[in-house]
Amino acid sequence: LETDGQLQYQILWLQWRVVGGYRIPSKLVIESPAGQKLTLTMDRFWPNAKVPSSTFVLEPSGDNRS
Repeated sequence: LETDGQLQYQILWLQWRVVGGYRIPSKLVIESPAGQKLTLTMDRFWPNAKVPSSTFVLEPSGDNRS
């Protein structure tokens, strides 16, 4: 919500499925009050996937412009 209470967007959870013992959304829509929509459909999901901690380390971009 905006500070004045107006809705910024809403999320519609359309479809769910169970994968690896987890109930996950498989389709959702994010919609603005103006009617702009983003639909996300999850085709694959890997429960308990091994993710190396280096995945979450930010590296310099190499662009040293000031």
